[in-house]
This record gives sequence, structure tokens and C-alpha cells, in this order.
Amino acid sequence: MVAWTEAYCGPDRGRARVLDRRTGSVTGLDQSLWVTVTPGGLFGAGEFGPSDLIDPRTWQYVAVLPPRAGGSGPAIDVNW
Repeated sequence: MVAWTEAYCGPDRGRARVLDRRTGSVTGLDQSLWVTVTPGGLFGAGEFGPSDLIDPRTWQYVAVLPPRAGGSGPAIDVNW
């Protein structure tokens, strides 16, 4: 699997896309995510390190980090 987000920093943040190299199919997600692929084959979504892990086979969340202490957003610079 290869994941990327088109035009993430532009005014139109684009959509996240996933290429399955085995089948050659590209799936477009209906949202803009900063996506990485973890060594375990999950998708990590988050702008400054993944705060959510997503199973690419089911598109279900596997783990979601709680908000950082005293803050409104998720933890940043995370390593799973």
C-alpha cells in the first residue's frame, strides 16, 4: 500500500488516496488526511505524527489517541 494526500497545504486541501500495489487500484478517501503507512501495515492519520491508526482492509479505526493533557487537540509527534 502507498498512501498520499494531494495538495495538503494548498487552499483546497485535496483528498487522501491509497494505491494497492497488488491490484493497481487507487481508492480516493472523501477527506483530506495526512496519511503515513506504519511498519505494521496500518495507516497512520495525523499532521504531526499519527494520532489515529486505521486498518486499510476494513477502513476501521484500530486506535485513537486521547486529547493531550490540558489541550484541545490530539498528542503530536507520536511514534507508535
